[in-house]
Amino acid sequence: MENAFPSIQSFLLHPVTLGVLLTATIAGLAWIGRRPLLDALTTLERRWRIVARLWAGTGIAFLAWGTLFDNWLQLANEPYRRMLKWGYERQVIAPVAAEVRAVTVVLLVAVAILSAMLFARYIGGYGLQIAGIIIGIVVWVPFFILRQRLDILVHEAVGDGSHVTAGDFIGWLLFWALRTAFCLGFLVLGMTVVTLLVAPVVTLVLDLLHMRRPPDSREANDFFSTLSRQASAYEDGSTQSLHARWRPIERPL
Repeated sequence: MENAFPSIQSFLLHPVTLGVLLTATIAGLAWIGRRPLLDALTTLERRWRIVARLWAGTGIAFLAWGTLFDNWLQLANEPYRRMLKWGYERQVIAPVAAEVRAVTVVLLVAVAILSAMLFARYIGGYGLQIAGIIIGIVVWVPFFILRQRLDILVHEAVGDGSHVTAGDFIGWLLFWALRTAFCLGFLVLGMTVVTLLVAPVVTLVLDLLHMRRPPDSREANDFFSTLSRQASAYEDGSTQSLHARWRPIERPL
């Protein structure tokens, strides 16, 4: 166990591992909400169909780029790091190249704007967005503090790993699972807060362009299409008459 533990620890704490788990988490959330997502991707309005598909494509590119080339936790910590007063406090171990981070930020902004457009159309307007910003920031702060503490503890839980028993490893693995769950929640919450921060401005632009109106319900469209076809059929005389379709109402026993 002593020989294998450093390799296992290095693998589980690697940024790519967290990125893969983040991608799987978002894919799971997308699967849970697959019906409204499918409605957005196949809506009858061409411009909103393009927006939804751009959002999906940009989101996939953002997740892939951040997982393979960037560091999700470093990116999430960036606002806090920028607020630190002294230069030595802003030092980062193994920082990501500036060019890579620039691409990540561009993709993040694109995803946030497209997400805000879909949020404004399908979910809610200014009131819900502002309430979401307040709640998101209030929840994000304790998540950030706990995530930092857990991140430090999971790196220092077994020292240098030279004397690790099976019980130590199982305990560390459970602790790593808790830390990873907090990290995933922290990242998803952070992405949601970024989207909500730009949502009021995006919603205002959509309102000024008269582009934000509730989408037509697919079920309602199907219902009225069927009703229209039936009405046309009755007018053409191509189906049974109303008298032929009449059935007496049976009295319940």
